[in-house]
Amino acid sequence: MNKVPGACRPEDVYIRTISLGGILCGLSVTVRAYPSPQSAFLALLLIVESAQGQLLGTRILQDIERDAISWGCSSISAAVDSHNVRALKFWLREGFAERFRKEVSGFMGQAIAIEKEVLHPIE
Repeated sequence: MNKVPGACRPEDVYIRTISLGGILCGLSVTVRAYPSPQSAFLALLLIVESAQGQLLGTRILQDIERDAISWGCSSISAAVDSHNVRALKFWLREGFAERFRKEVSGFMGQAIAIEKEVLHPIE
């Protein structure tokens, strides 16, 4: 990744590798304070097909939510391709809500904007 969105700085981009049994099987890319200071943008969550269905996505999403909370963010946003029905089901099951759909270059179908509020723990 050699370009970050808008006014974001490279240090606002967090890349996390995902492994299972010591074998690399995916990664996530999250951008802090994008598209607003109160939001974290999940640019990518990728898990190879052979490692899917083992709750890795749920566990990584929990880590990302903890990161977002520590950054002072109140929500996480992302986009999913409407042709990726399995991924959309995952996001909705994990508490994300669809905000809107639109045509975006690079997507096979429509880009579906999704968002989830993250709750700060009671102290």
